[in-house]
This record gives sequence, structure tokens and C-alpha cells, in this order.
Amino acid sequence: MKTAVAILIASISLLSCSRKEAAPIPRAEAWPRPALYDSVFAPVDSLPVRILANAAAPVSVEHKGANIWLTAAYPRLDASIRYTIEPSSPSTLPAQMKEAMRRMSTSVANASFDIQEKDNPAGWHLTLCGTMQQSPTPVWFFASNPRNLISGAIYLERLPASAPRDSIAPITHTLLRDLVVALDSLQ
Repeated sequence: MKTAVAILIASISLLSCSRKEAAPIPRAEAWPRPALYDSVFAPVDSLPVRILANAAAPVSVEHKGANIWLTAAYPRLDASIRYTIEPSSPSTLPAQMKEAMRRMSTSVANASFDIQEKDNPAGWHLTLCGTMQQSPTPVWFFASNPRNLISGAIYLERLPASAPRDSIAPITHTLLRDLVVALDSLQ
């Protein structure tokens, strides 16, 4: 009887270990944490306004008629902050703001925004519009004074459709930190 029980236990053990089917193991999808940029800023040259940009981010300035396009690129993050600087006046500002808001709404259709407004010490009125929905442009901004309107957005250049919000949050927060420094530095 002891021999029969031993054979039975050995058979069950061998049969249970000899399954060739691999059971799938669910694994969380994770994105590697990007190497973030230091908080060192420098003024951008050749602009009608004073603005600071991250010293490690290559900056390009392009003149398009009366407007200026400024791009602070973050190649390690596949992202950028893009600015459009337009001359303005108290009479043209409402129409310019309406057009800038139209561009924002067509870029991020059906998104709800958290809007924050403030004035910086140099007299610029600043507006930040952020969405928690997945978008290649999660943050839009507007800055105005009696002579200029600056509008633009944070662009995530290669945002995978499946990228969870918490995986891109470090990138968005880094760019937002730099954007807030830039807007607060406007003169």
C-alpha cells in the first residue's frame, strides 16, 4: 500500500509539472522615466520682449511678417514649447485673443480645460489652459500687454495613443515649470 501511494504521489507530481502551456502573466505597461532638464534659464535674444528659456533647450526664432515664432525644443523629451509673438494694441487684442482661442479649441476638440489667470510684475496678463485629457497639446497659454500678444502651447511631439497620463506627467510638469518661468519673466 505504501508503494502504491508513493507511485500515485510521484505520478501526480510529474503530471502537474509537465504542462507545456505557459500561463500568461499580466504585467503593467510602463514608460521609462525621461532624463529631465535642469532649471537653468537664459534670456532669448532678438525678441521685442524679454523672455527666459531653459538654457539646455535649443531655441529657434523665426520672423513671419510682423509675427515671431519661437520654439524651445526638448529633444530628450520629444517635446517643445512653441510661442507666437504678435504686435497688438488695445483695439486689436480682442480679435487676436478670439483667433488664438479658436486655434486652441480646434486643436483640442471637446476637451475640458483648467484655466488659471494672473498678472506678472511687468504688467502682462497671463492665462494658462491645461487639460487632463490625452492630447499632444496638453497646455495652452496666452500673455498680453498693451503692445503684444503671446500665445502658444506645450507640444508632445510623439505622443503614443496608448500613453497613460501618469507616464507623460513628468514631461508635462517639466515643460510647465519652464513655461511658468518664461511667462513670469516677460518684460
